[in-house]
Amino acid sequence: MRALVPTLLTAALALCGCETDEVKQLARLYEESKREIAERSACAEPRGRCHHPLEVLRAEAVELERALPRAAETDEQLKKRIHDAIAKTGLSPTYKLEPETAAGDLTRHPVVVAFQGVEQEAASFVQALCSRPRVVEIRSAERKRTFPPSWEIRIEADRYVLPPAVIPPLPDAEAPDRVPPSRLSGGKAGDLRLSLRSMRGRLADLKEWPNATGFTRLREDVEHRRARATQRTAEARVSCETFRDLLRDPQVKLERIEALDRPPTRFRVSGRGTLPSNPKLAFGDAYEATLDAPPSGGTYKLVLKRR
Repeated sequence: MRALVPTLLTAALALCGCETDEVKQLARLYEESKREIAERSACAEPRGRCHHPLEVLRAEAVELERALPRAAETDEQLKKRIHDAIAKTGLSPTYKLEPETAAGDLTRHPVVVAFQGVEQEAASFVQALCSRPRVVEIRSAERKRTFPPSWEIRIEADRYVLPPAVIPPLPDAEAPDRVPPSRLSGGKAGDLRLSLRSMRGRLADLKEWPNATGFTRLREDVEHRRARATQRTAEARVSCETFRDLLRDPQVKLERIEALDRPPTRFRVSGRGTLPSNPKLAFGDAYEATLDAPPSGGTYKLVLKRR
């Protein structure tokens, strides 16, 4: 009779399905999987709360990769990108690439581009390069004293370096198999294991869709990157327009133009010949001109500040 007591007790506990460690762990995994399926399904459904916004975010991320790429480029890829941008100018430049430099959430890849031509060809180069979506800032342009005439233009191509937002991973599909079984768990553990097994396929189908946390991370990532791309595009446009207009200016023959600050608002210009008697007339109302150094050796230097 005494030998039957443990057996009967075990059977009774099995029938009641006690809250053993096995049942508790399986129940937790079940709730996690159920929540993930509900959240990701709500995002994946065509009329779900984040399906359309997510598609918009993903499309915008593709466009941002063109303007402010996250992927690192090789030297050859960057040279090809510049060459494609200026293909219609007919110029045949050479390139000198320098190492990237860190600038917060960006890196800058400096490139010195040299080609034969006069001011108008240099202005055409700047215009063609700046008409592309890629954020490229002109930092200096210098006429080389060669024959035939040639120019060296230093540019910097921006790259966004913050890591991409990561969608939280799916619950581990193998986790239930690692929960040790207990004789005291009863049928409840078996039911939970069966339910978790049936959830695996649905979770696998939803792995590309974020849950609420993942969607928030993706949105914040795109919003921050968009803001940086917008800011840098505006700053680069100022640089491009300044260099282009100064190179095209028929009233002055400049030897060198250099951006002095970031974002570019002040530019040092050097010219040969006589200092313009009326800088406002020579450079227009867009700039406030101050003498940078007394004229010497037939050259002058001015600092132009954009108004």
